[in-house]
Amino acid sequence: MYFELVCISSASVMRADFFEDEAIKQVLEYDPWWTDTYSKMMASLEKSQEQENLAALVSFSEEEKYQLRKFVNKSYLLDKRAHRQVYYSLIDILLAYCYETRVTEGEKNVESAWNIRKLSPTLCWFETWTNVHEILVSFGRRVLCYPLYRHFKLVTKTCRDTIKILQL
Repeated sequence: MYFELVCISSASVMRADFFEDEAIKQVLEYDPWWTDTYSKMMASLEKSQEQENLAALVSFSEEEKYQLRKFVNKSYLLDKRAHRQVYYSLIDILLAYCYETRVTEGEKNVESAWNIRKLSPTLCWFETWTNVHEILVSFGRRVLCYPLYRHFKLVTKTCRDTIKILQL
């Protein structure tokens, strides 16, 4: 039964891709803010493997440094399983954020919070995850059901964007 559902949903995805190709083209070509930073990081890694070059990619203003100094060190007692669930939830939320940033082309709007919440089961239903595959399947299904732009290429592009952010 699961196989039949996957085949049916993938067939409908393929049909939807043909109908909305023009509408989604500009969104797929958009370069979010992390693209430049990621390119600089990769160029710096190719030139040298020194950690000093990576530290120069991210710089904080004096006001930001002051705010960081004001944070209090807190330690949270989480076991290994809870740590893993927090990391999986972070991936889920980042996927929704990357989708929203790409679709709105970096311009936030009144629908942004709704979009992120609806695309992230962690925020919508307090879902807990056991592996990355579950997260990607759930995200793909949600992108193909809820938002304005429903396109499978957008799902794969968003996954690549999330990987770039995590590598940064």
